[in-house]
Order: sequence, then structure tokens, then C-alpha cells
Amino acid sequence: MARVSPVSPGTTIDSTTFGNAIINDYVSQTDTDNQSMASNLNFAAGKGVNGQIVKVGSDTILATTKSLSVTHGLGIAPTVVLCQPTADFGGRRWWISNKALATFTITISSADVNNLTFDWIAVYQP
Repeated sequence: MARVSPVSPGTTIDSTTFGNAIINDYVSQTDTDNQSMASNLNFAAGKGVNGQIVKVGSDTILATTKSLSVTHGLGIAPTVVLCQPTADFGGRRWWISNKALATFTITISSADVNNLTFDWIAVYQP
């Protein structure tokens, strides 16, 4: 059974060493895992659980444009990409396409006069 555990306050994790996969100061581990610290470090390193590779980020579609090619850093094409706008997009639709070795594309249904920012999670599941 999976659970989520908080990272201890004051814990320093170097993102250049461990990647960007700690989300809101929580890491994933399983109840049956006797090496929970190793699992936590693997998740922090962007390795997820069960061989997953996980990266997170935030990118901006510039004003007057409708799409953005995002460099995800997985080193392999993601099997899943989730994204969420960080503000109201005025009823616009958005979608992910072109999931490739180094990038994926976020597209919106119509351009805006303002920049539009998305938070995203890219996952490779073997």
C-alpha cells in the first residue's frame, strides 16, 4: 500500500544531484518497502517507484502564442504528462502532444495577450 511521507524540515536536497521530483516537500514510499530511505532518495532523484522516472517543472506560453515545446529532462519519452494552469485561462482548452525523447508540447486553444504559465509533471513508466 502506497503512502506519502513528509521530508523533515531543514532537509537540504541539491536539485542538481537529486532532480526535481519532491512535490510540496513530500516523497513517496511503499508500506512493504524495508528500504524506505532508499525509496525516498530514489523518488527525490527523479526515479519514482517501481522504476518510474519523474520530473516536474513550470513553463510559460508567451503572449500571442498558442504552444510551447517543454524540455522535460527525462532522457526518454514520457508515458504520462500532467499539466495544470497556474491561473484562470479564460475558458481556453489545453492539451499535451508530441511526447518525445527530450520534449513535449503544451498547446492552448487560442492565444492570449498575457503570458500563461503551467505547472507540469512528466513520468516515464517502464
